[in-house]
Amino acid sequence: MNYDKITKTAKISEFEKQVKPADYPSVFTENEIDRYATKKSKGSLTARYLLKKEIIKTLNLHQTFTDIEIVNNNTGKPVLQFINLPGKNLPSISFSISHTKKEVAIMLVIEK
Repeated sequence: MNYDKITKTAKISEFEKQVKPADYPSVFTENEIDRYATKKSKGSLTARYLLKKEIIKTLNLHQTFTDIEIVNNNTGKPVLQFINLPGKNLPSISFSISHTKKEVAIMLVIEK
């Protein structure tokens, strides 16, 4: 099988310079904003932004950031959901997100 394996890191301070709270509705779903925008650390939002950006780029999607939602299930595991992508044959996607107070890291594996 063929896989795309992507690992990225980012500084939370850089995300905060690029994406202001007024921009959140164009980048995050309502669920993501409700769950993660009020946290002291913006690590959760930064990781989700970075993951969405890489998925859109790698899959060459012409969707917006809000067509992808990443929320934690009731056990705390992040779950990826695609919104408004009817009829699309999407590959299997596995991912991991992690963050400290200053940086985030994502690992993304897309089966092609």
